Amino acid sequence: MAAAERQGRGSGKIPAEIVIYANNRTGLLADISKIFTERKLDLRSINSRTSKREKASIAMSFDIGSKEELNSLITKIRQIDSVLDVERTTG
Repeated sequence: MAAAERQGRGSGKIPAEIVIYANNRTGLLADISKIFTERKLDLRSINSRTSKREKASIAMSFDIGSKEELNSLITKIRQIDSVLDVERTTG
């Protein structure tokens, strides 16, 4: 992989991945997506699973401008109703 690809395909952005743990509910994914839309962040991938106990695990990868921006995003996601935790796996 070329250095430009590692840096978010030449955009000056860094690749990041988070996993969101939450109690599943209608509209959860829409609430999370709204934050990405408001911040003009494009998702590269998303994988969502729900356990038999209605616990959702949502892995999301995207490019972001800085660690500070990523920390701000995580703080905002943690404020969503029913989100239990957000884990940064890359970035």
